[in-house]
Amino acid sequence: MNCPNCGAHGLRTVETFQTTDKTLRTKKCVVCKWLFTSVEAIPDDPVVIPQSVRKPARQRAQH
Repeated sequence: MNCPNCGAHGLRTVETFQTTDKTLRTKKCVVCKWLFTSVEAIPDDPVVIPQSVRKPARQRAQH
């Protein structure tokens, strides 16, 4: 994730709040010191990846 203010790649998570259905994270840009909040939520209809498409655990560990 990039900083929405300056576009830098360096972000640090300052605070994390969890509710029953969402996770709110307050992040701070290490370049411009701008604070913003991101919201993470699981969709009501989650996407399921079929077993035939997934990489075996051994291949994931090598990448």
